[in-house]
Amino acid sequence: MKRLPLIIASLLLCLSVLTAGADSLLLPLYDAATDLLFHSENVTVTASVTCSLDGAFFKEAAVTHSQSGMDFYRDVYLTTPREDGSLRESGYTILSLDGQTTALRSYPPYVLDYDREDERVCILRHSVGVDNLVRLCRSVAELTESSLPEGAVTSEQEGAVVISLAGETTPGTVNTLLTNLLLYYGYATKGITYDDMALTAWGDVYDYTTVAEGILYCVSDAELASLNASIRLDESGRMSVVTGVAELAIFTRGGNTHSLKVDFSLEATDWGSTALPASSDLYSSRWWREEE
Repeated sequence: MKRLPLIIASLLLCLSVLTAGADSLLLPLYDAATDLLFHSENVTVTASVTCSLDGAFFKEAAVTHSQSGMDFYRDVYLTTPREDGSLRESGYTILSLDGQTTALRSYPPYVLDYDREDERVCILRHSVGVDNLVRLCRSVAELTESSLPEGAVTSEQEGAVVISLAGETTPGTVNTLLTNLLLYYGYATKGITYDDMALTAWGDVYDYTTVAEGILYCVSDAELASLNASIRLDESGRMSVVTGVAELAIFTRGGNTHSLKVDFSLEATDWGSTALPASSDLYSSRWWREEE
């Protein structure tokens, strides 16, 4: 249930590393991204991600996360294509209040109540692995400062920062970080042990149950082919709106290359005024099923 928030966090960290290359913008966007994810006690974040591989759509996700102190609400809505061209809808809703968590999930449909074990006053919890990843991203941001071409990062009116990159202008440090974020995501969500995998292998991404799973099990390297994004901070220097599209070249252990396109958007609102729904409101979720 943590996969979508984690991939959105990875996108934010990558974008923040890229924008750190401009002298006038050195690290404030990175700090705003990490503050939003790891230090925000009261905020609502809405985000969407649409992914396609080799021109074919394979997943769309819409996420809402509201954090209020130790409590939080999260709704994830996923859309994937079926072989007949129709769309399959899935997802889950979680409400955690006063240490008690209720989760409604679409497949298989069930309601689960449990005592929360990972109490935190932030969107993503701290851990040894995550905190080291955050420090690594900051180090890469500092190394990237002198590597970005002129005009790759520009500042517009009203606080927006615009990033435009093509593959040949992307610093090698960014591609290395991008690959490692993919590998970390595969380990964190699928338990994939990449140290046990050979550099070459039979098979390809389309041999797996889902395209997303195939990418994670087959990837050996990734490069940023192009990126166009806009990031806006509010008057208090907090992350406000992020929109953009990225295209990646995915190299697999089977020797194949695929084009991954990701359209993304994120908005952070209600800083300090976020209120969570009541427990009874959870059963208005699209995933609620009455027992027959």
